Amino acid sequence: MRPKPPALSNEDIIVEPPKILCDRKFVRLKPDLILERDYVLLPQKAWDLLKEWHSEKGEEKKEVGIVRRVIEEGETKYLRVEVYPQIFNLTKVKENGIADEGSEIEIVVSKTSTIKELKEKALKMWELSIEPSQIRFWNGNNGEILNKNCELNEIILNSPLLDLSKLLVEFASPDGTFARDEAKKKNSSKGNSKGNSSENSKNNSPNNTKESAPILNIKKRVTGWFSRSKPSNNSESASSNDSKSNGKSPNNNERKAVENTSSKSNGKANLGGTCGLVNLSNTCFMNSALQCLNNTDSLTEYFLNGKFKSELNRNNPLGMKGLIAEEYGALTKLLWQGNNSTVTPKGLKATVAKFAPQFVGGNQHDSQEFLAFLLDGLHEDLNRIHDKPYTEVKEYNDISEEEAGMKAWEVHLKRNKSIIVDLFQGQLKSTLVCPVCSHISKTWDPFMYLSLPLPVDMERKIEITVVRFEDSWSFPIKYQIKVDKNGKIADLGAKLTGELVEGLKGKDLLMADVRQKSLIWSYLTGKDPIHNLRQETVVFAYELPKGSSKLIRTQVVHRKLLAKETEESTNPKRFEVMGLPFLMYFEENKTTGKEFYEMTFKRVKNLLDYEWKIESEGGELEFPFRITIVSAYCTSCGVCDKPNCTGCPIKCNEDTIPLHQSGHTISIEWSTKALSKCSSLANFDMIELHSSMKENAQREITLSTALNLFTTDEKLGASDPWYCPKCKEFQQANKKFDLWKLPSVLVVHLKRFRTLREKNVAFVDFPLEGLDLTPFVKTQQEIPPIYDCFAISNHMGSLQGGHYTAFALNKLDQNWYCFNDEKVTAMKTEGLKSPAAYV
Repeated sequence: MRPKPPALSNEDIIVEPPKILCDRKFVRLKPDLILERDYVLLPQKAWDLLKEWHSEKGEEKKEVGIVRRVIEEGETKYLRVEVYPQIFNLTKVKENGIADEGSEIEIVVSKTSTIKELKEKALKMWELSIEPSQIRFWNGNNGEILNKNCELNEIILNSPLLDLSKLLVEFASPDGTFARDEAKKKNSSKGNSKGNSSENSKNNSPNNTKESAPILNIKKRVTGWFSRSKPSNNSESASSNDSKSNGKSPNNNERKAVENTSSKSNGKANLGGTCGLVNLSNTCFMNSALQCLNNTDSLTEYFLNGKFKSELNRNNPLGMKGLIAEEYGALTKLLWQGNNSTVTPKGLKATVAKFAPQFVGGNQHDSQEFLAFLLDGLHEDLNRIHDKPYTEVKEYNDISEEEAGMKAWEVHLKRNKSIIVDLFQGQLKSTLVCPVCSHISKTWDPFMYLSLPLPVDMERKIEITVVRFEDSWSFPIKYQIKVDKNGKIADLGAKLTGELVEGLKGKDLLMADVRQKSLIWSYLTGKDPIHNLRQETVVFAYELPKGSSKLIRTQVVHRKLLAKETEESTNPKRFEVMGLPFLMYFEENKTTGKEFYEMTFKRVKNLLDYEWKIESEGGELEFPFRITIVSAYCTSCGVCDKPNCTGCPIKCNEDTIPLHQSGHTISIEWSTKALSKCSSLANFDMIELHSSMKENAQREITLSTALNLFTTDEKLGASDPWYCPKCKEFQQANKKFDLWKLPSVLVVHLKRFRTLREKNVAFVDFPLEGLDLTPFVKTQQEIPPIYDCFAISNHMGSLQGGHYTAFALNKLDQNWYCFNDEKVTAMKTEGLKSPAAYV
C-alpha cells in the first residue's frame, strides 16, 4: 500500500497580513508568482479530493486552500481567475488637510468592483454612516485628485485607481463642499480683486501651498496639492494630452485610460527615439516590442504627422474603438519629441488590458504575442473599410496559381485596408494533400509575421567538471558530452565514464549543481530528468571514495577575509568565498580535529604556489588556515545561532570532530599571511579543459535554415487533422507553405520555446543588410525582396523568468541603440547578433 503523502502547505507562497485594520481571512500571496511553476488552479471538488488524500484518517482537515474568484474582464468578457485582486491602503485626511496616519486600513476588492463599492467598503470598516459621494480619493504618492477622472459606477479596472496602492480619503463638509474646492474659490476671488500683476500671479500659483490648499502629510513627506491640468514648470513629470483625436470621440465611460507620463531629461535635449520605457512590473516584453515597432520609420511617421486621426475606425466591431491607435500615437509622440529620457506607458498598458485581459497584472508574457496583438489591434482601429462585405475562402482550381493568388489578395483587401496591411501583411500559399485520395487543396492566406521553426536537436551538450578524490589536490578537468534531452542525470555519469574518464564508473560519481563558482547549491540524483537542468546550470561531478556510504561527507569551501578586514580585529569579521568547492570524508567518532587539519592541509597545500611548513620552530603545528563549520551557503554559522558568528571553529586537538551526519559545510578560512605570500591565487580557480571541449562544434543555423524548414512538407498531427472534401473524412494530410507575396516590413519570429522549461538557445545567423529572399518566393515581386534589419527583440533566460530587451536602428543618426527598459545605450553592430535574438 502506498504511503500517504505529506500534508499540504502553501506557506512558501503566502505573506502575513499587515498590522492594521484589514480582512485577515484574505490570504495574501507573494508578488510575481507564476502559474504552473509556483501554483496551480483547481476547482473546489478537485481541491477537496486532494486535501482528503493528504490528510490522515481522523485528522482534522486544516483549511490551507487559497480561494480566488472567477471574473469577467474586457470588452470580450474574458473569464479568468483573479489571483491578485486589488489591494488598497486608505488613510483619512483631517479637516486641516493633514493625513490621519492612525486611521490607515487595508481593503481587498476585485478589479471589476466599482468605485462606489470600494467607498462603501471603506466607510463600513471605519463605521461611518455617510454617502459614498461625500468622500473622494487622492493619489497617496503624489497628492493628485482622482475623483475628477472616475465616476462612482466605473469599475477599478478602467479607472486611474488600477495601478495605485495608496489612497487618501477626503471627507466633504456638512454642506457638501470640500476644503480644497473652497480654497481654490477663495484664491480665485483674491486674484480677480487684486488684478493680474506678476506678484499676484505668483501668489496664485498652484504650487504656493500657503494659500492654494491644505497641506498633506504623507509618511512625514510634505507635498502640495497638485492640479492635473496645470503641472508646475519644474515638475519632473508631465501628462500627455496629445492622445485626443480631432475626430468624433467616444463617450467618457469609454475613454478612461490612464495617461502615459514622461520624465524630463534635466533640460538636456535627447535624440528622438532614444527614450526608455519604464517597467510596470514584468512589462519588459511589452517595452521590447514597442521599441522595435516604434523604430519602424514609415509607421512612426504616420503617427507623428497625425494622419492616423483621420483614419480612426471607432465602429469596427473587431476593433477597440480607436483607443489602441490613440494611445499608441500618444506614446509615439512622447518617445520622439526629444526632451524625455523615459516614458511610463501606463495609458497603453491599461487600454491593452481592457481589451486583452490576458495582459492584466504583472505576469511575464511573450513579446511576440504582444506584438501580434498590437499589430492586429492597430489594424482594426485604423481599418479604412467601415462596412465589411461578406467573403468566402475559395479554392481556385480552374485558373493559374498567379491569378489565384491575386484574386485571394483582392478578396482580403475587400475587408482589410490599413497602414498595417500596407506595411506588414504578406501572403502565403498553403497546399494540403490527402494521403488517402491524393486530393490537393490550395489556398492563399494573408500573414502579419513569419514564425520560423528551428532545427530540433534531440541531444543536449552539457559541460561537466570532474573532481577526483585524491590525497593531494589535482586540478579538476572539464569535459563536454552530448546526451539525450529526455534522459536522466544517471546518463551523464554513464556517458562520462564510458567514453572519456578512465578508471571510473557512473556510480562512482556524485553530481552537484555549483553556483557562484564556489558553492555547492544542491546534489543531483540519478533519477532526475536532464531537462530540469537550467541552461546556465554548472555541473560538477565528484569522485566518491571507497566505502563512502559509511563515511561522513562534508562540502568544503574556501574563504578569505575581505580586503578591509584584519585578523587582529575584535569585531565580527567578514569573509568572501573563493576557489572551487570540493568534498571531504571522515570516519564518525574516530577522526580527531588534529587529524582532520592534517588531512585537509594535505589535500589543499598544492593550491599555494610555495611550500608552507606546518611545523614551527617550537614544534607546534601552524596551519595556513583555520577550519570552521558554516551554513550551507556560507551566510552564517552552521552550529550556533549567534547573530555575529561567521562559523564555529573545529579545534586542532585530539578531540573527535563534533559532526555526526553528512551534509555539513566546512569553511577553510585562509590566513592573510599565507595568501599574501602567493604570487597569484589562480590555482584556487584552475580548471583544465579536456579535448572534448573543442569538439562537437555547434552546427551553423542561419535564417535560410529556418526558412527551409518552414517551407518543407510536414504531416499534420493526429490532434490537428484536415477535413478532405473529397473523402468526406478528417485526414492527417501533408501540408506545405510557400512564400507568395512579401510585405514592405517583414517580421520574423524564431520559435525558440517548446515548453515552459525548454528553450532553443542556438545562435541563428542573419545578415544585417541585404537579406535576399528571392529564392524562397514563388512569384515575381513588384519590388525585389531584399531586406535590411532595423530592430531585434531579444529574450534572455527561460520563459518563466527571463528578460526582454531590444536593439533598434535610429533613423535620425543611423546608429544602433540597446533598449533595456528605462536604460538606453548606444551600441556597436558587432553585438547585435546573439543567441538571444527572438523577433
